Amino acid sequence: MKILPLELKDLEEIKRLQPEDWYDITPFVEYYTKAPFSNVVKVVEGGKIAGTGTVIYHYDTVWLALIIVHPEFRNRGLGRHITEYLIKSLDGSRYKTIYLVATPMGEPIYTKLGFEIENEQLFFKGDIINNSIIENIYPYEEKYKSSLLELDCITYGENREARLAEHLPAGQLYIRNNTLEGFYLPDLGEGLIVAANSTAGTELMKERLKTKPFAVTTVENKPAVEFLLNNNFTNFRNARRMRLGEARSWKPDNIYNRVNGQLG
Repeated sequence: MKILPLELKDLEEIKRLQPEDWYDITPFVEYYTKAPFSNVVKVVEGGKIAGTGTVIYHYDTVWLALIIVHPEFRNRGLGRHITEYLIKSLDGSRYKTIYLVATPMGEPIYTKLGFEIENEQLFFKGDIINNSIIENIYPYEEKYKSSLLELDCITYGENREARLAEHLPAGQLYIRNNTLEGFYLPDLGEGLIVAANSTAGTELMKERLKTKPFAVTTVENKPAVEFLLNNNFTNFRNARRMRLGEARSWKPDNIYNRVNGQLG
């Protein structure tokens, strides 16, 4: 068994690794393979790709993502081996906190490695909503950049400026009384929405659901959950955000749609 860097030529093999009820992970794997702020590895056994794992670097935190083992190679400890490998690859003096989002299958592995549960994440699916009146949403303007980054930092407890920067120009902002109250980055993953209040969050969700009939929010965000259920969306899967290392202050009730592609 070898752990090697994933190459773009490997992408054709990646989709066969994922569970049937997941969204197509290939675009995420391709994105992270090309990105300067991430590292994607593959486990090769018997000439086949048996599993993958990804590290996403922020300023002083990291996320482990897309830790997947092909069904043929499960129950051999590969998931734990990949996770340990990724953790050991990190500079512990800089990255004091490691996050991941765990499926029920992966959670026992991460618990044994010392990860703690921080919250529950809810996955919804439904139909396109294209008949809503949407108010106070405007194209991104550079003058709101610092407010946007501050809201994101308060929400996630991380400095993610390097990750967000390339996606800001396509962003949409909820502005009321010349104040930024929320934002939507449609081309970051499957569309990040962060909002300081339920009014901003609901309007931005309406905009997103015009083209994307699914959402991932947190159990703490009652207004988002209520909105989705009232619009006949179904909660079809749950996952858990987990942490290894220092706890940070964050606001899960601000997350109306998180960045997908971080499951393990």
